[in-house]
Amino acid sequence: MTNLRKVLTLTLAGVGLLLMIACNTNKEAGNTTVKDNATVTDKTKKTTIEAATPLGDCMSDRKTVNTHENVDGKILKLNEKLYVISINADDTKRYKACNLDNKWQQDGMKVVFSGLEKEIKPNERWPGTPLRLTAISAKK
Repeated sequence: MTNLRKVLTLTLAGVGLLLMIACNTNKEAGNTTVKDNATVTDKTKKTTIEAATPLGDCMSDRKTVNTHENVDGKILKLNEKLYVISINADDTKRYKACNLDNKWQQDGMKVVFSGLEKEIKPNERWPGTPLRLTAISAKK
């Protein structure tokens, strides 16, 4: 029974990792934020906000449990293919964005982001809370 439990745990972990990697596809959208098929420009003109991806590309099957707007964060590289966004000094609160474009995957990069926090299902473990970015910009 113990070996079966280990096999099931490893299988679920592998499937979860594959799903996270598969969600890492992206399209450029210029210097605007795309929200629910509308275009919103950065009104402060302090930074250039760039769309992370058109909405609906990832995690559409999950419930949104929280919305975040203009949150300061830092990109953390956990391994060669896994990046998260940390929002506190000791890096214990992390988000795993399904649509974080490769150009934002720079360890230590400071960013401002907005996004939709998604549910974690009871049988899952994530390296960070699932998030679908709606906007991201480099913090100056």
